[in-house]
Amino acid sequence: MEFDGAVARRTFLAGALGTAGLVAAGCSTPSTPDLQDSTKPSPVITSARPRPQPLKPPKHASASEIIKRATVPVLCYHQLRNWTSRDTQYNRINLICPPKNFHAHLDALAENGWTTISPGHYLRHLTTGAALPPKPVILSFDDGTAGQAHEGLAQLTRRGMTGTFFVMTVVLGKPRWMSTRDIHRLADAGMTIGSHTWDHHAVSDLSGSAWKVQLEQSRDSLPQRGAAQRCSST
Repeated sequence: MEFDGAVARRTFLAGALGTAGLVAAGCSTPSTPDLQDSTKPSPVITSARPRPQPLKPPKHASASEIIKRATVPVLCYHQLRNWTSRDTQYNRINLICPPKNFHAHLDALAENGWTTISPGHYLRHLTTGAALPPKPVILSFDDGTAGQAHEGLAQLTRRGMTGTFFVMTVVLGKPRWMSTRDIHRLADAGMTIGSHTWDHHAVSDLSGSAWKVQLEQSRDSLPQRGAAQRCSST
């Protein structure tokens, strides 16, 4: 095949798919530097390999999509201790879980193939469609009672499970409540630490600066008291 003029030669090189093999096959000049004709410019060879495209940020879901994905059950615990004669029937049913019952709950979850996940994992699923393990479940612990940091943490780590601990910050360090060392231990074990307001006021009753105290101040105080993980509010 013959090509007329410089334009035709450039067209031939551009159509060679940019591979060194094809360019070398069409060139009869020796490749050693001292035998090349220095008066002729060397052709510029570019790679035909496509350039990597920048990663696109994940598309966030609409409200209706989030609602459709919100299928993960959440088990919420408050006090992990045995009942006493002073406990009301309401507290026994709703707030106090004896350790033997708690052990049985965790064993039943494990035996039936449930996998504990963190709120962050669930949030990514809700907003971006990130995959979840089979039969996901969230274990949540409210208020910050001492039994959660001792009985709760011991049983979770023994089974390779994760939990989310929402701590009421006004009680930190008081008898029968978590200490700052407990917060350290939970965070170091890979648990999620969250704020459960400053002193457990119902958020529906808040107004004015009370929002800042109950939500922002409580959240910001947890890292200052030793929380090793990013804190959130509930």
